[in-house]
Amino acid sequence: MKKHFFPVIMGLVSLIAFVAAMAGFDFTTASEYAAQFSRQQALQVRVATNAIEDQLDMISASGASLAGHARFAIDYGATYQAKLLSAHITKQPNFLAYVLMDTPHSLKSVEMASVPLSMEAAAYAQEWIAQSWSNGPDQLAGNLLKAPLHITPEHQLAGLLYPFSDGKKLLGMSATVVSLTRIIKRYVADLHVDNIGQGYLLADDGTLLFDPDSNNIGKNIFTHIYENAPERMHVFREVLAARSGSGIFDFPDTENSKAQQMLLAWDTVDFAGRRLKVCLAVSGDTVNEVMQRQARWRIAAGVLFLVGLVLASTLIIYRSGLAKVRENEERLQMALTGNQDGLWDWNIPDGRVYYSPRWKEIMGLETDQQLSSPEEWSSRIHRADKEEVTAHLQEHLRGGVPYFQAEHRAVRADGAVIWVLERGAVISHDREGKPARLVGTTTDVTARRQAMMERDMLFRNSIDLLAITDVEGNILEANPAWENMLGWTAEELRLPPCFDYVHPDDVPKAAENFALLMKGIPVRAHEGRFLKKEGSWIWLSWNVLPDMQHRRIYVTARDISRQKAHERRLHEQASTDELTGIFNRRRVLDIGKAEMARSRRFGRPLACLMIDIDHFKQINDTYGHVAGDAVLRGVTATLSAGLRQSDTLGRLGGEEFIVFMPETDAEGAMHTAERLRQAVEQSSVLMDGEGASPGITVSLGVTVLAPETASLDAFIAAADAALYRAKENGRNRVEFQK
Repeated sequence: MKKHFFPVIMGLVSLIAFVAAMAGFDFTTASEYAAQFSRQQALQVRVATNAIEDQLDMISASGASLAGHARFAIDYGATYQAKLLSAHITKQPNFLAYVLMDTPHSLKSVEMASVPLSMEAAAYAQEWIAQSWSNGPDQLAGNLLKAPLHITPEHQLAGLLYPFSDGKKLLGMSATVVSLTRIIKRYVADLHVDNIGQGYLLADDGTLLFDPDSNNIGKNIFTHIYENAPERMHVFREVLAARSGSGIFDFPDTENSKAQQMLLAWDTVDFAGRRLKVCLAVSGDTVNEVMQRQARWRIAAGVLFLVGLVLASTLIIYRSGLAKVRENEERLQMALTGNQDGLWDWNIPDGRVYYSPRWKEIMGLETDQQLSSPEEWSSRIHRADKEEVTAHLQEHLRGGVPYFQAEHRAVRADGAVIWVLERGAVISHDREGKPARLVGTTTDVTARRQAMMERDMLFRNSIDLLAITDVEGNILEANPAWENMLGWTAEELRLPPCFDYVHPDDVPKAAENFALLMKGIPVRAHEGRFLKKEGSWIWLSWNVLPDMQHRRIYVTARDISRQKAHERRLHEQASTDELTGIFNRRRVLDIGKAEMARSRRFGRPLACLMIDIDHFKQINDTYGHVAGDAVLRGVTATLSAGLRQSDTLGRLGGEEFIVFMPETDAEGAMHTAERLRQAVEQSSVLMDGEGASPGITVSLGVTVLAPETASLDAFIAAADAALYRAKENGRNRVEFQK
């Protein structure tokens, strides 16, 4: 009886299977099957999303590195420029890079990838880049293009702009353009599970960047496709709002299609401030059809069981399942190969790991080398990163996070250290709910990390001040130049708002420019004084780019103290009499015009004094010009000492001086003029090498501004007429002219 026990049991099982199949009984309910199918969708979408994200991240890092090197090259001269630029651009498929400098006509393709864009796409990209450059720096909002630039059924292109300047003006920009078309065809167009389902790519505003129906590409779900179906729009709003997810959604009737169920899975790719959604959609009718096909297969299996072919049918089912697994693995491997990812598959209970050939290649191993131990994976983690990576992995295995992800250093078989990005997820559990299988990918991100390190090096070693602030003005990050130049550490700069460091006289202009930044408008070549830690002020020229989407402001500043000092010296030279140190003719007359306008505007008195040194020609003829110069300086000092701070003294030429006295009427002006005359008469002017000068005196003419005075020339002419009368009446006296 015992030897027939197994066949009898198998016969009973076969009979039950046949009856259940004929009765249409299904051990897996529709909801359970849909949930299982949805999990498969999510895994497929995650793999495609990772692949796309890696492609776009590398393009972004390469473009930023190119901009940094272009700026660096300009500082070191044009002869070094071309070599430096061509040496540092990362070659990537589907990728064009340009550097524009000096004029809109100097568009130069620095490097074209080995798999270039089509001629039509490249021409469109060049036209867009040149147009962006010709718009000028004020049209470049931030340092990135915020949206895909060109979406048609034939071409889906996205671009990034990285402007760079010398602190005053825009010197140029790097531009990178990526063909989304090829990335989409590789990772989205063929996205499906079990040969059913359709892949889509959505922008964060609902624009279809890819749709199996090419007529829908470039259209918006909310305004062009489902504008009359609010229930369907609600589903897609949920898709756009959640970073990732999957589920079963009811699609009600529309004018063009009947009600149906949809199985959706989606994930997010971040690119240039935008969120792109990779979606996989399968209709409920299609899933039901697959289930019916499987039900018919179970009927056939029941018949085979009934006729005693238990072993053969079991083998067929096993091989069919194995073929499906292999097919899915081959499809996944093709995706990973296209993205240059290595695959590892860890059977946790057995303690065995499958390593793909690409994984071995990344780690510098022979691709046919037999490996199966988990220690082979962990031993490649750099010892400085092992504790952190292990902690991330354990957190995922405990169920604390939905995915395992870690970026760390790895040691290749030849001893070289590279940077890798690990991603993985538990895809099955045992009966006790413990993780049974963990599948993950390894991506070599050394080039991207190198680009980031180059950017950090440029940031740290720049002689310019570089910083990132929030929209309230608090400095979040600052390069070492701040401490080297100003004495403030990054921690000290973070404490109060940055306006605390601005010179009080410059705060109004700084506040005005800050208001522009809050509107998303860049501020360029703003000049102002900034407080150093030791208490002095330094002149800085600022270029500031706002990124209001992320509430960040990017700041560059350059020390222009020497330039401002030079400007101040030039201004003094242009407005100061070289011999006496007081205002020269041009400057004092400009001040006279301003005082005259102010007097008339506010109805306040203004007096003018004309002063002439008596017998100055005799002093020059008798004692020489050196002595005459000493007399001019001495008289200037005596006059300056007798005037108020609000009065303006200037030398018109030779021995003639002029004074403008605001808030002074005729009586006050005459009193001051007489006091100045006496002070000069009583002074003792020392002439170089000649001792004290004999009896230096001055004559003065006084007038006050009258309503009928037509011009500054007329005003001065009245004072000059009074001076002439003082000389005619014997000199060393004061005369008044109405």
